[in-house]
Amino acid sequence: MHLGLTNSFSSDNNTKQACGYPFSSSLLTCLSPVATPRCNGPPLGSTQRVPQGSVQVPGGYPGGGSPDVTPWRAPGSAPVFSPCGIAGGNPLGCPVGAKQPVGTPCPGGGDAYGSDALNTSFPEAITTEWIAGSVVEAGWGIQANHGGGYSYRLCKRSEGLTEECFQRTPLDFVGDTQFVQWGPDSSKRVEFKANRTRDGTVPAGSQWTKNPIPACAIWGGGMSEEAGNACGPEGPQFPSPTADLVTGEPLEGFCEVASTNWRSDCNFTIVDKLKVPSSMAEGDYALSFRWDCEQTTQIWTTCANIRIKAAELDQPVQIA
Repeated sequence: MHLGLTNSFSSDNNTKQACGYPFSSSLLTCLSPVATPRCNGPPLGSTQRVPQGSVQVPGGYPGGGSPDVTPWRAPGSAPVFSPCGIAGGNPLGCPVGAKQPVGTPCPGGGDAYGSDALNTSFPEAITTEWIAGSVVEAGWGIQANHGGGYSYRLCKRSEGLTEECFQRTPLDFVGDTQFVQWGPDSSKRVEFKANRTRDGTVPAGSQWTKNPIPACAIWGGGMSEEAGNACGPEGPQFPSPTADLVTGEPLEGFCEVASTNWRSDCNFTIVDKLKVPSSMAEGDYALSFRWDCEQTTQIWTTCANIRIKAAELDQPVQIA
């Protein structure tokens, strides 16, 4: 996963590309508060090639009587190793403490002893400028669809980039609709109603948005289907929000296809509008994207460089 990258994709479906940096599960696009998308390279250390695995809701499922304690059951409450991502998702090894080389594949996905994005240098990182009080856009793409939902958060870099810092400033989404966009052209997007919530979230009252693309109602979410963007007779886990602008078929599926060495067929970006708080002081920040999965005990996090500036008194606030 990357945050803060361009929303264009490579023609090779086996590896999506963003500003020249490959990733293997999802893409996050951080746009400036203007209509034209900007190509933003990986920030401080935004790469998280696989999720932070085996994370569960503290205390078990609050509904009682269910073994399902995946992170989306209580958004924001499950712990993470890093708010900006761990390469491989298993920094303590698999199993924990195992004597194994860096990059050893782990059961259930990911690999061992990857580095924390916060300790990784990305010399080509780009900083996106936002205006306090403005409305901006951010987007992300799916390679493997694990359901759940997501939140965006800000932390001032001088305060130290910790999960606690990011949870102090969760961003609100703007409006009750979102978009799916194909490629860098913002005219090639489809709008539909978003499913957002503040109920039972952490921090209390923070706003989260459901991943709008349904996986298939079959074991594994449809990873064994012939195409990653279509479900078989079993259908999707919930109704598709819209049709594919390219094929005209419903947007649905696991995205990856196991029989094709995990080719991903979901070549689009999920775009939301966000409100930058007018109270934000000028300075350098990190934007963290946190995706709490429902289908797996995984959390995906990644970060982008943001510079916030005050609005000029003689100019209206910019809206994307």
